[in-house]
Amino acid sequence: MAIAQRLADADPNNAGWQADLAACYGKLGELHVALGDKPEALRLFKSGRAIVAPLAEQSGHQVWRSNLESFDQHIAALEG
Repeated sequence: MAIAQRLADADPNNAGWQADLAACYGKLGELHVALGDKPEALRLFKSGRAIVAPLAEQSGHQVWRSNLESFDQHIAALEG
């Protein structure tokens, strides 16, 4: 996670590194859901969403939109 964060911070325009970091947040969010730590899972999903949202909006690519929808579904499940 720390490595992914450093790489993403070093080059905010590198979509691959941004995707890797967002995926880390998503996987950690899923882990925290499984552990029953919903507040931390929600924080992690929101952090991942914050990375993916601009990429989905700027590029319009289906992959980014799908990732954004996935984060939104996780967030809605935890907030609902």
